[in-house]
Amino acid sequence: MIKLIAISHASFTEVNREIFRRLNQNGYKVSILVPEIIKYPTGIKKAQPVCENDPEIIFVKTKRNNPRIQKIENLKSILDSKKPDIVFLENDSGCLQAIEIGNWCKKNKAKFVVLSCENLPFDLKTSYKRAGIKGFLLSIVKNFFNSQSRKNIDYLFTINNDGTKIFKEIKYKNVIKIPLGFNENIFNFYPDKRAKIRAEMELNDTVIAYFGRIVKEKGIHILLKALAKIKNYKWTLILDDFVLYKNSYSEEINRLISELELKERVKYIKANHQEIAEYMNASDIVVLASVSTSKWKEQYGRVIPEAMACKNAVIVANSGALPELVENTGLIFEENDFEKLAEHLKILIEKPEICKKYKEDAYLRAHKYLSVDSQFKIYDEIFKKIIK
Repeated sequence: MIKLIAISHASFTEVNREIFRRLNQNGYKVSILVPEIIKYPTGIKKAQPVCENDPEIIFVKTKRNNPRIQKIENLKSILDSKKPDIVFLENDSGCLQAIEIGNWCKKNKAKFVVLSCENLPFDLKTSYKRAGIKGFLLSIVKNFFNSQSRKNIDYLFTINNDGTKIFKEIKYKNVIKIPLGFNENIFNFYPDKRAKIRAEMELNDTVIAYFGRIVKEKGIHILLKALAKIKNYKWTLILDDFVLYKNSYSEEINRLISELELKERVKYIKANHQEIAEYMNASDIVVLASVSTSKWKEQYGRVIPEAMACKNAVIVANSGALPELVENTGLIFEENDFEKLAEHLKILIEKPEICKKYKEDAYLRAHKYLSVDSQFKIYDEIFKKIIK
């Protein structure tokens, strides 16, 4: 049995532990190190408790909130006591933790793998152009940390093509792209759930939906402007109720809904991550109109594979990794081009047979390439390879 320790901020939320549950049930003895608290701009939150079927979870104290310089208290003692065959860090490789873990693995003949979500180049010239002197200085730090951690990393996993290219260019020896797999037991097509939710919400027409954070980068304002162009069609929009996102952007969205006279077409929902799957079953078209900035572009966009897995037609902006996720099973438009988005929506509403084809193709792609099972198979192959 392969002993694996994962240092995972994502596992702070129990839904993100599924990949480690699969590993733990299939030939691995897994322990996850999870911060006991995380400081968010809205306040301090506690990690979700251990759930049924979770592997061993060790809640740890951390010093410093910035992931790049964060330190786990007693990390060396935990590694010494567990003696893992593999240490798996879910954090960018350019951080102090990666250096510390890499040195421990080298000394103790363990293997070290890292999962990075990075997708913006951090060479000095590009970083200065993107973010000025602050970006330039951060680039120096990231490049130095990578130079120290790279030599001890056996495999580096990325979640997008840009990240794969970046790390290959700075001479990482083994770089492989993986999906951030959705749980296919939750995100799947369930006709009974679809009928139930649609009946409860009185949804009779085409249902268009946005799922995710209420922040400007996600382009909800672009979606609303597109919908204002097709008010003569029969559709309903499902949208989060904003309770967790009381900010200036949520206020802007509310104003825009009123100004564009869309109030009667919007139905608000309040749901946790698992309940979202039921609303995804009830919808027909899911849109993610992300807008890149100088400091950010879409790294992945989890809601899109989840929506595809629930048999939705998907429309995405060409921001970051989104086109990679949908390929030819969804519709893609240029960022900010709400008129093109409106045209895509119009086609899917006007022509149910086209919409149905996109739904089916998206469903097949998601379950074949983007699920937790797909992610597990890649990990399993790589982990067994490096242990041998």
